[in-house]
Amino acid sequence: MIESPYMCGRIQPSLYLRFLEKDLEEQWRSGIFHPKLYVVVDTAALWHFQQFKIPALVTSLWREWTGTGTKIHRAFRGCDLRSKHIETLAPAWEEYLNKTFPYLGKEGCTTAWLHDVGQGVHLHLQIGPLEPVPEIPASYSL
Repeated sequence: MIESPYMCGRIQPSLYLRFLEKDLEEQWRSGIFHPKLYVVVDTAALWHFQQFKIPALVTSLWREWTGTGTKIHRAFRGCDLRSKHIETLAPAWEEYLNKTFPYLGKEGCTTAWLHDVGQGVHLHLQIGPLEPVPEIPASYSL
């Protein structure tokens, strides 16, 4: 079991998301991520589904934060989404998500951005370090 400061309860499956690996789906559904990440990712996936009638693909989630280097996701606050339509939809996808969910943290950072790092072009989603954590009852389920 991964230790997390967030523990949102068990997360219900989403019709708008697919997962590259079963482990990713299990991590996602375990409720260990920042509550706002679930909202941002589900909103991004819904937007993608409305455009193309297919789910978005989650390719990366939790990573240990080293503070430097290649692992840019802060622990429990980041997600990568891919789509075969990424080149077509990325500018509008980024704009919509960044207007809807401002990044709370380092100036110049955004909640969503398209980049080509690691295994190709993908949409990186992140929750800033200054984003407050709501009180969540242990019985809560998203």
